[in-house]
Amino acid sequence: MPNSKNMRVTIDSSRIRALEGKFAGSKERFDKALRKNVGLFSLEMENDSKALAPRQDGELENSIQSKTSFRNGVASSVTGSNLKYALRRHEEHERKGVYPLYRRGVKYPDYYYNGRGEITRAKSPVGGFQPGRKFLHNAAILNKNNWYQTISDSLKESWE
Repeated sequence: MPNSKNMRVTIDSSRIRALEGKFAGSKERFDKALRKNVGLFSLEMENDSKALAPRQDGELENSIQSKTSFRNGVASSVTGSNLKYALRRHEEHERKGVYPLYRRGVKYPDYYYNGRGEITRAKSPVGGFQPGRKFLHNAAILNKNNWYQTISDSLKESWE
């Protein structure tokens, strides 16, 4: 252990000034990176929600939108639909059994199986989730880690 009488501390003030300069613009760089990355996250959330939404005529999928806002240093992303039908499809319990579809006076037998129509059942799973009920909730679960990664990436970009 060195003798405390012989210890010397040297501070390079030019490096402190450089660090100070980096800190000065970091908030603006972080805000800019966060806006960009939250926008990308929002699009990914919207795509996953559409992929998980039940499909019959495409109206529900087409109505799903994402909106990103950035106010007072708080970034947020909201994904949803303005259709009343969307809330019903999202929250309604699945109907167990096999049921027909009636459309424009035509009966399609055995169309629904446990609450999911033929077209919805034909859609491929996304991240282990089957398309159908709770499509927004399941998309949020899928993208939870992506949100944390978005914040982390924004922080890294602001320091580059």
